[in-house]
Amino acid sequence: MKRIIWIASAAVVIILVAIAVGLSLRTSPSGVSTLTTSTNSSHTTSSTPSSSTASSSLNFIAISGGMSLCSSNCNYPGPYLSGTVLVNSTVPLRSIQLFINGTLEGTSNYSNNSTKFAIGYKANPTDQSMPIVSGKTYLIVLVGKFQDNASSVASVVLTAT
Repeated sequence: MKRIIWIASAAVVIILVAIAVGLSLRTSPSGVSTLTTSTNSSHTTSSTPSSSTASSSLNFIAISGGMSLCSSNCNYPGPYLSGTVLVNSTVPLRSIQLFINGTLEGTSNYSNNSTKFAIGYKANPTDQSMPIVSGKTYLIVLVGKFQDNASSVASVVLTAT
């Protein structure tokens, strides 16, 4: 029951972040949202493709195989977030913003002209207002922004090690 409440809370946070950065869910002609979710025993991932009104293209990012968040004693300086982000778009990706539990941790800019590729995403979340603690659960939200001003949200709920 607590897991269901946490997942519902995570979904609300994703929607609030999407609203804060000016995103909207893409709706099919039948009125169904394209929010997709998959779950395994250690994390939940969601991807929300969204395109701008200036373009009819579908550009999205998705987290592939989950992510890991190491609080300390990592192979790299901790805290350390890593995972694979898939990009599928009609125009190049411009940037990815990282939010942890609603706190903006940084933006990574991209100049790759490819439209279908995988990124070995890595970040060192160091915002003092959001310390990473081993054993604590975090909502990781990535907001991809594309050159045509389209945006996409991908998220994962995970426990730091």
